[in-house]
Amino acid sequence: MARYDFFLGLVFVWLLVVPAAAESIKVKDVALKADVLTLNYEGRTIEGEGNVVLESQDHRLTSDTLTYNEKTGEITAAGHVVLLDKKEKTTLQTDHVVLDGEFRSVTLEKMRLLFQDRGTLTAASGQRRLGKEHDLKDASFTPCKVCEGESPLWSVAADQVKHDTDSKVIRYYNAYFQIFDVPVFYLPYFEQDDPTVKRSSGFLRGSVEQRSEEGILVRAPYYYTMSPHQDVTVTPIWTQNGGEVLGLEHRYLGETFGITSTGSMGSVNRVENSQLQDDKNAAGHLDSALDWQPAPFWQVDGDLERASRKGYLRQFDFDQRDILSSGARTLYHDGPTTFVTDARTYQDLRPAEDSDTVPWVLPDTSLSHFWESPSWAKGSLSSGVSGRVLERDQGNDNQRVSVFNTWQRQFFASDGSVFETSALLRQDVYHRDVFSKAEDAVVESDTKARFFPAFQAGYKKPFYKSTESGFHQLSPVAQVVVIPTNVNSDTIQNEDSQAFELDADNLFSVNRPTGYDITSEGSRADYGGSYAYQGETYLADVFLGQSFQLDAPTTTELLAGGEGENFSDPVARWQLAFPSLLAFDHSIRVKESDGRIARSLANLSTEFGGFNTTLTHFLLDRGQNDQETSEKREEVSATLGIPLNESWMWSNTAIRDLQNDENRLAQTQLTYTMDCARFSLEYRKDYTSDPNATAGNSVMFRIDLIGGAP
Repeated sequence: MARYDFFLGLVFVWLLVVPAAAESIKVKDVALKADVLTLNYEGRTIEGEGNVVLESQDHRLTSDTLTYNEKTGEITAAGHVVLLDKKEKTTLQTDHVVLDGEFRSVTLEKMRLLFQDRGTLTAASGQRRLGKEHDLKDASFTPCKVCEGESPLWSVAADQVKHDTDSKVIRYYNAYFQIFDVPVFYLPYFEQDDPTVKRSSGFLRGSVEQRSEEGILVRAPYYYTMSPHQDVTVTPIWTQNGGEVLGLEHRYLGETFGITSTGSMGSVNRVENSQLQDDKNAAGHLDSALDWQPAPFWQVDGDLERASRKGYLRQFDFDQRDILSSGARTLYHDGPTTFVTDARTYQDLRPAEDSDTVPWVLPDTSLSHFWESPSWAKGSLSSGVSGRVLERDQGNDNQRVSVFNTWQRQFFASDGSVFETSALLRQDVYHRDVFSKAEDAVVESDTKARFFPAFQAGYKKPFYKSTESGFHQLSPVAQVVVIPTNVNSDTIQNEDSQAFELDADNLFSVNRPTGYDITSEGSRADYGGSYAYQGETYLADVFLGQSFQLDAPTTTELLAGGEGENFSDPVARWQLAFPSLLAFDHSIRVKESDGRIARSLANLSTEFGGFNTTLTHFLLDRGQNDQETSEKREEVSATLGIPLNESWMWSNTAIRDLQNDENRLAQTQLTYTMDCARFSLEYRKDYTSDPNATAGNSVMFRIDLIGGAP
């Protein structure tokens, strides 16, 4: 920091050679001006009176009067003193202040320290060492905007406060948390980061709930920043009837390594048949994710997700997933070569699932390489090998090895037409062992090999037109796919393509299932088209397509997905968007045989004047299964946000099962937001059918204290 007392000394020398009083003086980077500047030769002082301004590179001081003592180097200012620290971005307001020529030490009375980002620190008296520490008496801090003569919504008051500007930490001794200046609870000591710190330690958004089973539930998360790259959040959870839990989250992010771990442990009452039982037992969970780049082109990811029992995660709102995944994945990618290996295990939290049948993936590995095609082949050529090992405590263990080669080429005609052709040759070998846990032995074993060739030739011709209203594009597309029939086998268990559904996204895929275990079968012709419009006020996109099956497949999963004899189910997708106002997306598949909707997913979102809505409808109708029971699901969910004014927001969420004509979830929330706090009151009705999680009503009250303090 510059030696401002040295430059003020130069000001004094300058005044010695100037016989008359002056209104402003500037020497080097220090400027002093006032209505009247007077030099006292005997006392060796400079006195300023009326609209005094003392300014340097890092500071600006204004006051009614100012005295600089050349002997001691002290500056004394009085009357409406305002000291701006340009570097620290703070403003000090006081009635009287004494500081040295370097602005390093300050004694003051009745001060207010205003932080630019947010917050006010007040004190009756104190000493302030700029660049080091402020030692304040009878002090208080609040992040709230406070009008003169009014009390802040919340504040922290203490007999003594020390503010270290180097470490940017505020320490409180004999402190009280206050609401409207009324003490609520006492803390002998605590500390916090000041508001200039972007990642500030302190209490996060807490909540108080009233549940039908657990009774009162309280969360009080505390966030602690350990370093610029590491932090921890500790969340004590107390329930009236359900037990006590301690939640913990740790995050670390380095240049090549990052890890996020969340977990909990506690003594809680278990849930059985959706009813809380009076038998406390130890319970907990762990959810950890690792991201590591050990060398160029290499990426290592790891996951560890486990829960002590079914229903625990939902009981305390840690997670709503039914299946947890743990494993390690290694990726190497340098352009033409890609290597991936993934070893994984799962924990199935669904009530009726048998954990002995959940597979271990040990591992799933693939290696692929893009070759420089020979002149006669042109296009792109790639080869690869893939393998997978699945083990179970009970049921089918299987291993797969696959070798594949692919070739692709595109031709562009002068009229804009695009011709595309590709070929795939794949060889799969499967080995299966059926293990009986009761007999502790393999009771059945077999090996199956298959050859999977596929050939594709496609054509598309985009048509463009530009008008005064916007831009239009029409794109018809068609392709022929040749695949043998009877490629799939009943002895090959489908492990990786169980959720296959024919839709607009995979209609033109050569091999529609995403995994290896089942493949598309039979030759077919795919055809369709899209229309897109881009105008000044809205965007629109429509796609419609269908397949004609030359050879009907026999695999049940493919038939259920819409592939059947002759014509497949038509699929369509349309989108409409008015930017910053409305967005609509709808994907649909219609049964070719009877015209009923087999699959539909529609999403609508709007936002206008603070109002926001989302509406989602999902339908899946697979008809009757082998047991002649209906496989149909239909659900609708909606959210609605209504701004009542600048501070109040009313939000609503509802989920309804249309197939069974019953509600799944109903939730409403009222939120009040101000500059330093947010309050919300929420009512939630959960109609869950999980016997390992409680259902019923809950009323939740949340408080979020905004600012750099607890």
